[in-house]
Amino acid sequence: MAMAASAKNRNARLPPEVNRVLFIRNLPFNITSEEMYDIFGKYGAIRQIRIGCEKDTRGTAFVVYEDIFDAKAACDHLNGFNVMGRYLIVLYYQPNKITKKMNLQKREEELKELKRFCIKFDGPVDMVYPMIKMIKHQANRPAITHTLELSENPLKGQ
Repeated sequence: MAMAASAKNRNARLPPEVNRVLFIRNLPFNITSEEMYDIFGKYGAIRQIRIGCEKDTRGTAFVVYEDIFDAKAACDHLNGFNVMGRYLIVLYYQPNKITKKMNLQKREEELKELKRFCIKFDGPVDMVYPMIKMIKHQANRPAITHTLELSENPLKGQ
């Protein structure tokens, strides 16, 4: 009976954001990888666990499952789970959101660069990015290092 139910679930269509990689937030800072394997291993075979150890990544981790349905089960059951007095936030990893955030940071840097050039612009925001490209192109162009010397004036005979 349980096999029939799991086979039925495996044929179900999953939402597009569901994948094998989970992003976990609000982890206790002193959690070990063994404890992570104990908690998340109950839902299926784990390929990899990465725990953040830098100042800005502490309390986060990535858990990669072998099977997408195991990841879905873990996400469904462990979101809000209390571990050492902290409630876990379990999300599906979405790389396109991270790249959008990186693109936003890149645009902010370019806007700062544009402000550095002291250009006042009252046009639409969509025009800022092409203007930055134009300014960068102008800044990267080599200066004229030589002049043309003519032996005689070409317009003299006309």
